[in-house]
Amino acid sequence: MMSSTERTVPCGSVDDELTEEDLPFEAAHLAPNIRKDFASGIEIGTIWDEIEAQITIIFPTNGRRVERDEQTGRETMVTTRSQANAEWRSLTRRIIEQVMAECQADFHLRGLRHNREYRKLHRALRRTRDTRQVSEIMKGAFALRTSGLLPLSLFTALVTAAKLQRARLERLPLSKTALRLIREIHAASERKLRFLKWAMYGENKKDHPIHTLPTQEQARIWQALKAR
Repeated sequence: MMSSTERTVPCGSVDDELTEEDLPFEAAHLAPNIRKDFASGIEIGTIWDEIEAQITIIFPTNGRRVERDEQTGRETMVTTRSQANAEWRSLTRRIIEQVMAECQADFHLRGLRHNREYRKLHRALRRTRDTRQVSEIMKGAFALRTSGLLPLSLFTALVTAAKLQRARLERLPLSKTALRLIREIHAASERKLRFLKWAMYGENKKDHPIHTLPTQEQARIWQALKAR
């Protein structure tokens, strides 16, 4: 009771009883495969058919064994059923259903599934290794947003993905070439520093090693030069 005349109803959610971590070891690969197939736009029915086929292989319930009659020596083929594997199948299906429900409720995965342009741009962002390429990809995303092929919500998600990828690239360890150039800057005389500043700027010396490095490493080298 907030007051004598106002009531409040608390709303929330609790964690699911079964999660992806509860999958049997033999079926642990199914969850990431489902997310990948869902994001790729594969039909739900096709995904489930593949899951059922794999579960059947992983947990076979029907088997056959040979029984020998000790008196007559006659051998007969007997069909057997594994109740344990039947239980594992049931548990795996319940968890996979939960994973599928999470996919359908996930904004990002739905965007990947239903919008080809978003899927293509997001994949390009994740694969790039240069912050300059991140900027170029986002220019293309803005053009698609302007033309109406990319909804505002998905464009905003791409902006966030671009920021995360740029930060991830900037945190990567420097390459051997970049480290060597920084050491060269630290040990350079004033005259050598003036030469390096000229050689690394623009296209003054196209064969200088700095021009082979990604943009984020070039920025680190320029910071070292400015510090000197």
